[in-house]
Amino acid sequence: MYILVILFISFPLFHCKCNNASEWFNENHPWDFQSDGNDIERFSIIRAKYPFKFEYSLWTGLFEIRKASYQSVTNQTMLIEDYTQIYDGFICHAINGKQCIDYEIRFCIEYNPCSISAYPPYENQMLSGTEARPYSLPWYVSIQYEEKHICAGTLIDNQHILTAASCFQDNLIHIPYSVVLDAHYRLNSTYRISVERFIFHSDYNLGTSINNIAVIRLSQRIQSFTDRIRPACLAQSMQQPHISNPLIVAGWCTIPNNTWSISCTNELRQAMLTLVDECSYFYGKYDFNKQICAGTKDSKRDLCQGDIGGGLFEKQKYDVDRWILTGIVSYGCDFAPQGYPGVYVRISAYYDWIQHTIQRMNKDKMK
Repeated sequence: MYILVILFISFPLFHCKCNNASEWFNENHPWDFQSDGNDIERFSIIRAKYPFKFEYSLWTGLFEIRKASYQSVTNQTMLIEDYTQIYDGFICHAINGKQCIDYEIRFCIEYNPCSISAYPPYENQMLSGTEARPYSLPWYVSIQYEEKHICAGTLIDNQHILTAASCFQDNLIHIPYSVVLDAHYRLNSTYRISVERFIFHSDYNLGTSINNIAVIRLSQRIQSFTDRIRPACLAQSMQQPHISNPLIVAGWCTIPNNTWSISCTNELRQAMLTLVDECSYFYGKYDFNKQICAGTKDSKRDLCQGDIGGGLFEKQKYDVDRWILTGIVSYGCDFAPQGYPGVYVRISAYYDWIQHTIQRMNKDKMK
């Protein structure tokens, strides 16, 4: 009992020094009705209210508290004896009828490098169709057959790539396949890993392009991530991308406007897109529940940008800005000269399938 008392009294007001922290939260206030001057901030309540804030970064169990940043008080002191630790935060008790100092809390979270770019992508719509900032999309990979580029893909962990099932329909024997990482300059990259296995969706329909998704397993793990090689986070929410959030797609092969010829470049090129709501107007086979439709402003594209299998990324604010993998380039490039938007596999509709497929590959490897 004596030891417990000593621990409590010596327990600092700042529970930890966060190297990677969430934003500050202040959900309750001592002046709220029926608060009796008390203040309490609980992680479980905050997490329930803002689940997306912690979607990709896990709480370590450590936290910091401070006086509310906007509060103006004469006495700046927060005394630890006024607070009682609970399992996921602190509660401040009003003492002798004196209202607590309003406080806010933030959480130390595990660093998750997914979808964080060390070289922020260009977001200027006017730059669509031009070279992407080198290594601003470090999860982009070139999928190659006999060392010739055929599709793009997205690194999603240290051994798996997400791409389109249609990339493998012509060549089901996967031994000659490989993946090139660190590949902004496609012809200059040397980081090549052979493909051990791939699984595409069992219900993939070549005619409608429904379920046009596949997972690739690399023959070896990536030992460490760098600023030029890191994974992307997967979209989990079935909500449409927010109209105000930038969308970006990239690739090495394009179809210029008013032509039907495919032109491939050495450098990765990008396009900024916007959501298109009524895609069934362009494509009768479009499935809103499993696909996303996007194009440039006014629902047109002046450049069909993005190799089949490449990713569509939505910029979202979590602990930091993250470019979340929202879609996979599926079809529409054939109609780019007519100003049609592109159709993308909706990642969130296949989130469970992706996780199950990776688990299946891992189990099969252990047998």
